[in-house]
Amino acid sequence: MEMKSVASELAPSPSNRYCANLGNFEIFTMTTNAPTDASNDSETKRKNLTLEYVLNSKGKNSIPSLQEFVGKETARIIELTDFRKMLLNYGQLCLREFYKKRMLKEQLKRFVFVVLVYLGVSWSIINKREKVSEDYSPPHPSTTTTRHSASKKSAIIMTEKALQEMENSYKKVIESGNVWRLESGRIVEQVMMDHALGLKYEHPVHSMILNPNDSSYADVFTEKELEEIGNFKAVDFDQELPQPLHEYLYTFLDKKTLHDLNNAIISKTFNPLSQPDLYWARKSFEEVIELYNMRFFDEDYIEDDVEYRIWPFIFKCFDLTEIRARSGKRKSQASSDRHNQSRSLSAHQPTARHHVGMQPDMKCTFMNYELGFSEVALKDEGENGTKELYESGMKAPKMLKDFLVSIVRDRPSIIHAAKTGAFIISGMCYALNKISNGTFI
Repeated sequence: MEMKSVASELAPSPSNRYCANLGNFEIFTMTTNAPTDASNDSETKRKNLTLEYVLNSKGKNSIPSLQEFVGKETARIIELTDFRKMLLNYGQLCLREFYKKRMLKEQLKRFVFVVLVYLGVSWSIINKREKVSEDYSPPHPSTTTTRHSASKKSAIIMTEKALQEMENSYKKVIESGNVWRLESGRIVEQVMMDHALGLKYEHPVHSMILNPNDSSYADVFTEKELEEIGNFKAVDFDQELPQPLHEYLYTFLDKKTLHDLNNAIISKTFNPLSQPDLYWARKSFEEVIELYNMRFFDEDYIEDDVEYRIWPFIFKCFDLTEIRARSGKRKSQASSDRHNQSRSLSAHQPTARHHVGMQPDMKCTFMNYELGFSEVALKDEGENGTKELYESGMKAPKMLKDFLVSIVRDRPSIIHAAKTGAFIISGMCYALNKISNGTFI
């Protein structure tokens, strides 16, 4: 293809601005329609998508912009284009033009700038495409609800394919008849599916996870229905502690100074085998008081310190049980299984790339079953901080559901009794999340 349009873009004359941008779209159309493994139908749709935007811009007497086009049509571009091949084609095109024409120094600089901007836009789309393919996978065919307690992760756009897979999963549950019917007569799964289909970005509802405290449900369920959902098999945390543990904890109530706290710790010891609860409680107090003895908080500390120095008693509470709590960013096998559930040997299509499951900061396991995890942040940005919103509102419920599905797959008889949990730690604050087949807190 001749590069007259690109040369027009490089020219400084304002009168060539329309041709300049139109030239960019000629290149865009050519590179996206280069020979690939895509079907002819996809190639035609890509060409029509670009042409439609340019003609609409011309009809409105506006200047077509590559940035505006990509911004408006990101989801369709991702769905229809192999961007890695497109980048290769565009790079080859640029090199041919460089050797074919002798450019002035200023024109060459502007040409390189246009190439870099174009590659930058394309690479950002590749990243979005990776997020769609790696982070979203069809939900398990079971309904899970969540009740609040939320990494810095950008929102994932739901493609038409992802929405179709999600809808099929919901319909499979609804058609089975194994649904949750509220007192009002409405079917929870049907309401969730209708709500999910109207959302542009990935939300827990796309994974069949319902959070009755999520403000987006205010116009989806009535207040009475949300209360019914939230109270379904809710865990009662307002339970009395064992009397010996209660009495020991209250011995610290009147201690006013660090000296008093140290004396209280020294005054009692407990046997870890015969008094595991009391031993853990004393050890937890001792480790916290030690931080103040050593003036730990007078200096800066890092995220690992939050987990291993400030909150170690969370995973140590399992030391004298059959549950094993281990740190070190160990990937979740249940999460990996969900991401790779559609992989198979190559036949008509090559084997899909293996995706690594989510990696919590700490993971609790019993035998081969994953029961819970923790996520740690250095600072507390509040309930609406980006990291807590994502980890408490998206990552935690999705991973806990993966854990639950993995357990129930092997032990279907405990579907209504099994529970999984997560600690979301933010600096000096933490929240406990729990998920079961009925409720997430």
